[in-house]
Amino acid sequence: MENSKLIRKIAKSFSGTTGIDYDDLFQEGYLAYLEAMNSYDASKGKISTHVWHCVHNRLKNYIKEEQKEQAPSIDDLQLTDAVFDVPFWEMLNNEAQEIAKVVFLHEDYFIVAPPETAQLILMKAMQKRGWSWNKIQSGMKNIFAIFA
Repeated sequence: MENSKLIRKIAKSFSGTTGIDYDDLFQEGYLAYLEAMNSYDASKGKISTHVWHCVHNRLKNYIKEEQKEQAPSIDDLQLTDAVFDVPFWEMLNNEAQEIAKVVFLHEDYFIVAPPETAQLILMKAMQKRGWSWNKIQSGMKNIFAIFA
């Protein structure tokens, strides 16, 4: 297989940024390579470019599916009114306190999830509570102002 280095490189890149097992990504990339060989048209460009696009797109889709399986449903998040005895707590506005509660109470979801997924889960949780985008942004700005 003449493009195995390319597949390895793409799989390693995705493995490093997502934490998904390299071997799984390489296998998925190899399947994409086999499909790419069947769909390659020499008149449209170099084979390595075609292979790169096919493998890259396949791995992006594979990762999205893996993250969907690992990410909790928004219905699984139980939001409570727990009070935290933390010194910085009083520095947060009401919106920031509610956002922090969601993150602290469900830190296991937010630690393992990629930042984009964690942000999406948080936004859906707050929207489920009837929050507007402006209210979510206000809380996040307050958190960033204190911790940045």
